Amino acid sequence: MDIFGYSILELLLFLGLALFFGGLAQALAGYSAGGCLLAVVFGFLGAWLGAWVARELALPTIYAFEWNGQFLPLVWPAVGALLFGFILNLVVQWFMVGVVPSRSGSSQSESG
Repeated sequence: MDIFGYSILELLLFLGLALFFGGLAQALAGYSAGGCLLAVVFGFLGAWLGAWVARELALPTIYAFEWNGQFLPLVWPAVGALLFGFILNLVVQWFMVGVVPSRSGSSQSESG
């Protein structure tokens, strides 16, 4: 059974990658937009987007493992989860809080 062109096993893999890389993206952005749940959502969407872009652009499979005769890619969903989560956390931080990260790692208000 396929959902949006991905098997249930692939979607479960994306969820696992989302747990790790969504949290890592929040840590790199320096802001937690909505806590763990939103990190997983951002990570899952990024993992799905990374796998979709890799499939559409016919990018090479860098690392995959086989489970029950099905090859599951790891690198492109992980890259997608990390980049998408990082960018969305920065966008949420900028629009919702009005804080722009500075080079020193601390935050400065835009109005200051």
